[in-house]
Amino acid sequence: MEYQIGFLEALNVMYITGNFFATALLIFFEIIPFIFSVFLYRIVASRIAKIFSIFLFFLFICLFLFIGLIPVCNSGWQIDGNTYHINAYLSSDDVQISGMEIGFVDFESEWEPVWRESGAGVPGLGTGRYRLKNDKKALVFNHYYQRKLLLISANDKYYLIGHPGIKQLYDELIRLGAHKKKFCKQ
Repeated sequence: MEYQIGFLEALNVMYITGNFFATALLIFFEIIPFIFSVFLYRIVASRIAKIFSIFLFFLFICLFLFIGLIPVCNSGWQIDGNTYHINAYLSSDDVQISGMEIGFVDFESEWEPVWRESGAGVPGLGTGRYRLKNDKKALVFNHYYQRKLLLISANDKYYLIGHPGIKQLYDELIRLGAHKKKFCKQ
């Protein structure tokens, strides 16, 4: 069982999630190379220079897209036997399932991530090492900023996981030997 962010999903969370700022940046950084390429294409007479201007335009598109997407590609988790592997940009960890305690917490509880220490945050995905509202540190993977997160505690480390279908991960971890725990104060 696994949940990984691939290239197309990274493109979706980065540019198509309805975030105005990210979309404006994309348009801005694509219009400038386009205008430059058209200008270069119009003022030069040689065929090689015209081909070069078209090449520059596509190079800028590719660079902007890939530089923005590299941090989030391959973020996610997978279960391999009795090991739960989580991969967040610049951070990853392996946890033995039989030694973990798990439970659901609300995003706006004392377990809320408030400060990213390392990782990547883009519209639709937060991943990396965070300081939480309760002053603990956790490795976080939150796809589409879910309001209900799965909190995993193992070896005095914390992991916050959120994505569509998180209940299936919870059920699978319980089936494989993880222990239920209530983390929030009632």
